[in-house]
Amino acid sequence: MTDFTSVNSQDYKNKESCQKNAATLVDHHQSGVSSKILEWFLSEWKKWEERLPCLQNITVQIRRIPPAWRTAFIIVWILWKVTLVIFFIRIFHWSRTDSNSKGIATSINPEQQHHHQQVQFHDTGASGDGKRTKVLYIVTSLAEYDTGSRATTKGRDRFQELMIPCIVDSIQSMLSHPYDFDVDFYLITAYELKQERLNYLKDRIPPGVGVQVWDDACPLGYDKRNSKDKLIDVTRALARQHRYVIKDKLHHYDIFLPFEDDMRIHGANVQHYLEMTAELERLTLEAPETLPDVPESEDPTKMKFFGSMTRDQMKRLVPGFIRVEVLVNEEEHAAQTKLAPIGLDFNFKRYLNGKYQPSFPDVEIDPSFCCHVPNMQPNYGVPIRPAPSDIIIWETRAEALALRRIENSKKFQWVLLLPGPGKRESPKEKVFGYWSGRNKEYGQVEKKPSGGVPDLIAQQGGWMATRDQLIRLDEELCAANFLPPYNEPIYYEDGQQSMNVEFWSGGYQYFTGVRGGCNMQRIVSFASPEDFSKHLLYHMANNKQKQLNKERMLRAQNLFGQMNTILKKAQNDMISILKKRKN
Repeated sequence: MTDFTSVNSQDYKNKESCQKNAATLVDHHQSGVSSKILEWFLSEWKKWEERLPCLQNITVQIRRIPPAWRTAFIIVWILWKVTLVIFFIRIFHWSRTDSNSKGIATSINPEQQHHHQQVQFHDTGASGDGKRTKVLYIVTSLAEYDTGSRATTKGRDRFQELMIPCIVDSIQSMLSHPYDFDVDFYLITAYELKQERLNYLKDRIPPGVGVQVWDDACPLGYDKRNSKDKLIDVTRALARQHRYVIKDKLHHYDIFLPFEDDMRIHGANVQHYLEMTAELERLTLEAPETLPDVPESEDPTKMKFFGSMTRDQMKRLVPGFIRVEVLVNEEEHAAQTKLAPIGLDFNFKRYLNGKYQPSFPDVEIDPSFCCHVPNMQPNYGVPIRPAPSDIIIWETRAEALALRRIENSKKFQWVLLLPGPGKRESPKEKVFGYWSGRNKEYGQVEKKPSGGVPDLIAQQGGWMATRDQLIRLDEELCAANFLPPYNEPIYYEDGQQSMNVEFWSGGYQYFTGVRGGCNMQRIVSFASPEDFSKHLLYHMANNKQKQLNKERMLRAQNLFGQMNTILKKAQNDMISILKKRKN
């Protein structure tokens, strides 16, 4: 057997012989192998021989191998390198997308991650069919059983008798035609969800809907009132947790619906929101950068209520909603009897496809969108098909509302401006309208209520936002982060302290100018009774009518009639103003 060292000394005395021996590696046997590949391999091998003389020994050993085996080795070596490259590319891709595409939250607080339970969560990422709108419906639940507070029945199984029927009915409406949304569901609970409860939820959710549960989700904090060294569940910060879920899944859905556990969301609400949002975005792109009458006058009797708006103003507009309940027993809990001093006018002209239709007398709102629940099972005392007169509002009234004409829209022309914006709002971004008290309807009161009055703000029990809207809110429109992280000086203790439930889930951050607020101006389409009705969301607990004074319970039908009266005044005043301008 030839000694390796002696072979090396005999065959590699100079550079020329090295090159000759390297060339003989292929020995002109190139059958089945591309000549370009072999030339490249030869070239690379020569370079490495010059850098590492020890490779010359390897060359000698390779020469002992039959030519056919040498060719096979080169082919296998190249294929191996290609396979490695493909493998590492796939590993990198999976690490980037797996957590979101499979619905596994990765950005949620570390101390809470072990409470996640994944039932089923199909791939709803951006690589889907591209046709159906992808919806992530998020529900936050504080109590599994009613505590007896706020006019509820102590010990009632809230999870099974209220929350699950509400959620399932909402999802079924979103899946149904003509909406046909691609829906996934995410449940966040303050309590630990037992396996039998999880199974019950899984069995009730319609097939094809992804489900994920984050139970025992309350963040921990120190008990500052009683013992600063004791850790407790910060229950008010439970309302914050949906923001972590949204950030984690932001690029895998088209629209996000975080709501409280007793709010029914119909497919019509979602579709209407999307249609209005698309129209607002079109109008925003067409809006001018500046106008001579912007900033607008803040005098309630002189506020601008028609005409063009700037792009800064238009980007502040977003479709809004109003919570409603259904009168369950009017003999025990009745509606308002003392109406505001504004007449009721139900003679209405619908605005459809950019044109006004003939006037219709005695129009009514349509409660089928918000409040008809013929298919809800089980149903524990919820009226199935309430009449228009049975729908009540308790968190706003005409005194807080104004009307604004939106130019160049074929979908809506006049809209209601809901309360909210005010503090810390830039004057050039403020949007005003024809206030219901402009002509002293409320006597000598000439000051419009501020945007944050609790019984006028029209809370929604949640909110909607598209992916693009969320990005703009977080990066541009809000005074502080809309999505985590929540850092000082705006937020304390990651938002656990100082920010209440309504800030996160009720919409105070979204719609008002509180610390960290976004000052988004919610609008309600007043193009038709049907459009108006799609802005009503059903609070299925139906407990506010029992808890609050009946004079807070304004019939939605009456509010529509009052604002129709104001609309006609605004239209007449607009005509008078335009005539004066011509003269």
